[in-house]
Amino acid sequence: MALDKTKIQELLKIDLLKELNLDGLPLGEKLGLMDDMARLVIEGVWIKILENLTATQRDELETLFQSGAAQETIIAFIQKAVPNYQDLAMEEVASYKDVLLSGVKGS
Repeated sequence: MALDKTKIQELLKIDLLKELNLDGLPLGEKLGLMDDMARLVIEGVWIKILENLTATQRDELETLFQSGAAQETIIAFIQKAVPNYQDLAMEEVASYKDVLLSGVKGS
């Protein structure tokens, strides 16, 4: 389900740990959860970026990674190839929150 811009903005403002009643966990557990959540979102963002690249651009990106290109070089490539990558990232964060919150409300 695609989220509209208003819903995305609402979801981005939500403190997920608080909404899931996990804010009382010990710091180490909260950090572990946040690491896991971030990893899933980052994977989703990469999938979206790759879906927006042509086959040639995917090959170019792979070459950058394999050559050990600097992070700045990779970011510049993505910014040029996928100008809306920041919007894709925000959509992915919002979608992740939406799924988790829907799961809690649905149970």
